[in-house]
Amino acid sequence: MGKIDIDVNELDSSITEMEALKESWLEKEVNAPEVVGGGATVSQLEEIAKLYVGLHIRMGGLLSSTITFLKNTRENYVESDEAVATKIKRE
Repeated sequence: MGKIDIDVNELDSSITEMEALKESWLEKEVNAPEVVGGGATVSQLEEIAKLYVGLHIRMGGLLSSTITFLKNTRENYVESDEAVATKIKRE
C-alpha cells in the first residue's frame, strides 16, 4: 500500500476557501422569473431558468458535502498520525 502524505495546513487553507465560496454562493438569491403567456421559446427559457435554480441549489449541496469530506479527512489523518506517534514513543 502506498504512502498518503497530507499537508494539514494546505488542507485547512482549502477548507477555509471552500467555506468562503459556499457562503458567497448561498448569499446570491436565484429565482426563476414569473412568466405569463408567450410561445414555445418563452416556455423553453422558463424551463432553463428553473434548471438554473436547481443547479444553484445542488451546487450549494456539493460545496457542503465537499467541506464535510475535507474536514473528516483532516480529522482522521490527524488522529491516525497522533496514534502512530504515540505508538512510536512507547517502543
